[in-house]
Amino acid sequence: MMKKSLIILISIFFLISLVTACKKDAEIHTENTEIATDQKTESTSESNYEEEMQKWIDKYTKMDRDELLSTMKKAFAEEGANDPLIVLASVFNERRDEFSPDEYLEMIGDNSLDEFLRVTFVQVLDEVSGYDGNDSRLSDLLNSDLPDSIKQSLITHFGYDGGITREDLEYYAENGVGGVASWAIKSLKKLEAIEANNVMKISREILNNISNADVGQIKETFRTVAENIQNNADEELIYSVADDVLDGNYDSSTKDSIMFTLMDMNTYKAMKYLMEHPACDDIMKTGLVDRNYHTLIEMLGNIPTKEQVEFALKCMEIIPIKEVEEPIRKAVSSFEKGTFDMVEVESVLEKIAQDGINGNPAWLEK
Repeated sequence: MMKKSLIILISIFFLISLVTACKKDAEIHTENTEIATDQKTESTSESNYEEEMQKWIDKYTKMDRDELLSTMKKAFAEEGANDPLIVLASVFNERRDEFSPDEYLEMIGDNSLDEFLRVTFVQVLDEVSGYDGNDSRLSDLLNSDLPDSIKQSLITHFGYDGGITREDLEYYAENGVGGVASWAIKSLKKLEAIEANNVMKISREILNNISNADVGQIKETFRTVAENIQNNADEELIYSVADDVLDGNYDSSTKDSIMFTLMDMNTYKAMKYLMEHPACDDIMKTGLVDRNYHTLIEMLGNIPTKEQVEFALKCMEIIPIKEVEEPIRKAVSSFEKGTFDMVEVESVLEKIAQDGINGNPAWLEK
């Protein structure tokens, strides 16, 4: 678990001063005789803690490059090692240019080394001075026998403007699992801004065969198509997949991802679909109205149907928003008398007047 946390945190440590970062990390306990820490005391004073961390930094800084590398390999390989991995990896990053890209590539492909150490080497390689990542050996590594965590890291760091080819990205978007597929799709979406690619075609193909797709693929491709609907077929595909996922045997995270993507479409149709679906609970409905109050305002101001006005009234019963009050009044007044139950309408308007909140302007900037 410590190693996995390191992979997430290491990038942060590259951006801020090491000592300050170490203060924010969890207290490191060690029995190393060179650095004695009083484990009987629950909290170390800030000055002592900084001094302790500086001793570790000094220790690693004084090592020659081979000893530093050897210490890295040993610390990652041994669970519960005395060396604090975050400090060690941060110092290693500071000295990253003492190792050549060739050495990093060899170690990344070395299956005898710890998996998370090799992920760290991928991250460090991306920071090596003068190395732009346009290296065909990266694709060779990606297609070799590597753990998925390393493949994901290679795609994350070199998939957009590095040596990972578009063909490889398309392959892993279709055939990868979890983060490998997800990051391959994200990289293809970035590439779309600078060159033509088949990301929409791939996304459609995956969504048309979701029984053979990984949940990571489904989430990313669903979002891709939902954000770039080009024709009626795309729209029909979106709601067909939504039915399959929300009514199917998928985990809650996947279902939530589908609902949040529909929520972000900012259309009456997507709102109505979610509002009527059993998977959308009261909390989700509240968020739906909150994020889409501007959608309701636009709908009410654009010659709404009776059904649309009634939908807006229903939404205001869930979470009354002040900005929607006047659009409802105007919309209702545009219909013939007797079209709506005015007792009900006035009840909703009174609720908005008394309990209404201001709409979140952040959603207007979407």
